[in-house]
Amino acid sequence: SPNALPGKARNIGIKNSKNEILIFLDIKTTPEKKWFNKNLSQFLKNDYDYLLGKTKYHHSNFKNKLIASAIYGNIDHDTIPGSFFKKKIFKKIGLFNEKVRAGEDIDFKNRLLKSTLKYGKAISCLNYKEIESNFFQLCKKYIVYSYPNAYLDCLTNIKLAYMFIFSFILFATSFSKTIINFLSTYSNIKLVITFLIALLILPNIFN
Repeated sequence: SPNALPGKARNIGIKNSKNEILIFLDIKTTPEKKWFNKNLSQFLKNDYDYLLGKTKYHHSNFKNKLIASAIYGNIDHDTIPGSFFKKKIFKKIGLFNEKVRAGEDIDFKNRLLKSTLKYGKAISCLNYKEIESNFFQLCKKYIVYSYPNAYLDCLTNIKLAYMFIFSFILFATSFSKTIINFLSTYSNIKLVITFLIALLILPNIFN
């Protein structure tokens, strides 16, 4: 479908499929050996409504390792790519959001996890080895993807963290002279450190 965003393209595939089990892949991913057989066997054996896919992100050099560590870490991530679904679940959950460039998979995954559908997690992963290594292209991609995510109910913790960081920077720069004057005395520095330590320790005591 010309100019279809990812959500719309997936929905076209779902609507036109003839089979009762649907499997999603993604570009730039390579399944592990026997990925299909292992996951399909688990899916059928347990009679899951869906089996959530896993993707592992790999790096090819030190620069890519830094980027991967900052974005993905060294763990497998639950992803829609690599997932197995009974076609009937889309009547209960609904289809993918067709109006956004990115984040529609996270939005869909959140709806899945909030449901009462029976599910498991893939035992074999997809491998992603195409991490963008150009810093400016990475920033451009991040911005392009972040705008659509702002309109969806997803990545809430990250959004709150960014809002806190930018608000703090705004606050600190607005009162920079006052803050510097306050910290110019040794006793005030001790007070700030004590406060920060208490802020870190007290929540753990209550937990």
